[in-house]
Amino acid sequence: MVFTILVAVWAVRDNKDKENIDLDWGLVFYLFWPIALFYWLTKTRGFQGLLWYIGFWLLFLLPWLASVVVYAIS
Repeated sequence: MVFTILVAVWAVRDNKDKENIDLDWGLVFYLFWPIALFYWLTKTRGFQGLLWYIGFWLLFLLPWLASVVVYAIS
C-alpha cells in the first residue's frame, strides 16, 4: 500500500515537471500501478523507462525475496 502511494505521488510530481497533463495520473497509478507505470515510463523515457520499470518491480519484490532467502536459510 505504501509503495503504491509513493509511486502515485512520484508520478504526479513527474507529470508536473514535464507539463503534460493528460489525466489524473495519481488516481490511475494508485488503481492500476503495474500497467500505468509501464505505460508512463516507456512513454516518457523510451528504453530507459523499461529499465526503470524493472527497478521498480525489484524494489517492490525485494522484501518478499529477502524473507524467502531467510526462510530457506533457517
